[in-house]
Amino acid sequence: MNQAASSSEAPLYNAPALVAYADALLQKCGLAAPMAASVARTLVEGDLLGHDTHGLALLAGYAKELEAGAASLVIRRSHHIACLAVYMLRALQEDMLMLLACSDPNTASVAPFGGTQAVFTPNPLALGFGLSQGGVMVDISASITTNGMSNRKRAAGETFAEQWLIDARGRPSNDPQVLFDSPPGTLLPVGGLSHGHKGYGMALLVEALTGGLAGHGRADPPEGWGATVHVTLHDLHAFGGKAAFLRQMDEVAERCRGNAPIDPAKPVRLPGEGGLKRREAQSRDGVRLHPSIARSLQEVEQRHGLRLAQALAR
Repeated sequence: MNQAASSSEAPLYNAPALVAYADALLQKCGLAAPMAASVARTLVEGDLLGHDTHGLALLAGYAKELEAGAASLVIRRSHHIACLAVYMLRALQEDMLMLLACSDPNTASVAPFGGTQAVFTPNPLALGFGLSQGGVMVDISASITTNGMSNRKRAAGETFAEQWLIDARGRPSNDPQVLFDSPPGTLLPVGGLSHGHKGYGMALLVEALTGGLAGHGRADPPEGWGATVHVTLHDLHAFGGKAAFLRQMDEVAERCRGNAPIDPAKPVRLPGEGGLKRREAQSRDGVRLHPSIARSLQEVEQRHGLRLAQALAR
């Protein structure tokens, strides 16, 4: 299956209508209106930014947990928090520098560097701050790829372009099926087989910020889904001042943007630039959702009398 072709053929949806659809579905599943509205906006923002494995692709799972009576209780027992880059938008808008990290102590799919048994989840880490023009939104994981993308490719019978996994014996693989074998393989940390100590170190950083500081993590009995989340906000006005921050970071940004590219057709971008441009275009022209998202929502739609197709752009 050609993933690029399938994505280009996907229908376009109206962004506000998608928010209204997700809001209504979440409320029908039992989530209070203010929270449903916030979750709906967060998911659609993920799709607007192009992170389509962490936008409405998560809605069916959210609905299932809500129908079963699950809820986010405290920051150390959170549900999946969707696309981390979305939260960075608030940092850009409100003169903040935000650091956000997340781990799920109830599951594991990433082995430590040199090992073959999973200890970590992909353990994403995000950073966001504004510039005089635009801003920076870093949203990366300690693993080369994510569980969400691995699940999607396995369901579609696809493999990765490179060997981003290992099987249970430590042999490199591009087939996401190894994660489901018995015994299972694992995702490789960032850096892969040669420099995976970098991703391993990042995974430990996220574990310390989340499970360590929260006092709830892998030392505790599994409880189903239960992500542990860390958020730090730095007020730009409270340190050297916003003007001083922008003077320094605008200079760094300009040196990056003006850097001579390896390929003239691919100029150097700042993290998040592509997502912000994609968000602007999709807000105007329509949101292109991966075909698997509509299929994943069919059962819960039938139970609650809603149709994603009503949000199609016209």
